[in-house]
Amino acid sequence: MPILNDSRFFQECKEGLLPPVAVFYGSERYLLDKAVELLAQRAVDGASRDYFFRRFDGANVDLDQFCAEVEELPLMANHKCVLLSNFSPDKAPKETTERILSLIADPNPSTVLIITVPGEISAKKSAKLRKLRDAGAKTGVSVEFLPRSGRDLIALVAKEIRENGGKISDATVRFLIEYCGEDIKTLLSEGEKLVDFCAGREITREDVETVTHKSLEAKVFDLSRHLLRQNGAAAFSLLRDLLLLKEEPIAILGVLNMAFIDLYRAAAAKKENRPVEELIASFPYKGKEFRARNAYRDCGKRPLSIYREIIFLLAETDRKLKSAPGDRALFLEEALAEILMRLKGYGYEAVGYSHRRGGKV
Repeated sequence: MPILNDSRFFQECKEGLLPPVAVFYGSERYLLDKAVELLAQRAVDGASRDYFFRRFDGANVDLDQFCAEVEELPLMANHKCVLLSNFSPDKAPKETTERILSLIADPNPSTVLIITVPGEISAKKSAKLRKLRDAGAKTGVSVEFLPRSGRDLIALVAKEIRENGGKISDATVRFLIEYCGEDIKTLLSEGEKLVDFCAGREITREDVETVTHKSLEAKVFDLSRHLLRQNGAAAFSLLRDLLLLKEEPIAILGVLNMAFIDLYRAAAAKKENRPVEELIASFPYKGKEFRARNAYRDCGKRPLSIYREIIFLLAETDRKLKSAPGDRALFLEEALAEILMRLKGYGYEAVGYSHRRGGKV
């Protein structure tokens, strides 16, 4: 079979696909885990699952035992399923990889062999993964699981919520993704909470804000908007809340830097009278178009030099967080104060509060 994307794989499973070999790889782990469970259920019924579904850890596999399990015929069953999870072809000994490739090349028709590869390994960069993938596609199926984004992610989340009994518009799903982030597992979990909360009525934006957990990215983008509006009190209050929630200062800074890079790009596009659609096409905003649109809306008419100075300031703060001794939360507070000074143009006049001292900054 050819190398499939996950949508095609799930569709073919509905049509009866049960390959003797399946190689699963890619960074979207929720869908990958779902595919493993689907194949295991198709190969082995629930009553015999404990006997005919065997799992091996690819990071520490007993090769002889694994190979014997794959090659043995199941007793009193048509199929059995053997899972080798988190197998890294780049790290495995040559002998291990060769024996696994041999099993793939001549599969046991009574065994469904599933091999999953860690998400950080890319087929574009790993020749050994490509070899494993191609071998799987030759005698069975190989599937790449990539993160969903944009319309694909909206369609997937909307479908799952509606199948769970919820009523929700695509526009509200888009807001849910902006509010909670793009992790599918998180979105579906929050979707279940919304379905229970709304009890049959249409899910609204207000419901999303009331029931669901706002992602770090969404919170820090709110922080950047407080800074742009020169609302120091709101900015420092939100920073305090993030620190009290034990969010890592480096993670907060990383998202804040991303927000101001978006603003710099948007301001540059506006300066050249370029439309937001050109901005989206020029940078990696696929599936994150809302970020570009929000930045285009919020950047105003400030000179590019202001945003450039802020990005340099954030880079220096990153250096301090990673190498300089001292209070990491205080480094962030100082960065916010400096940003407000630059956005104000002259002096720092907005009022803010330290999470630590409770007084004015």
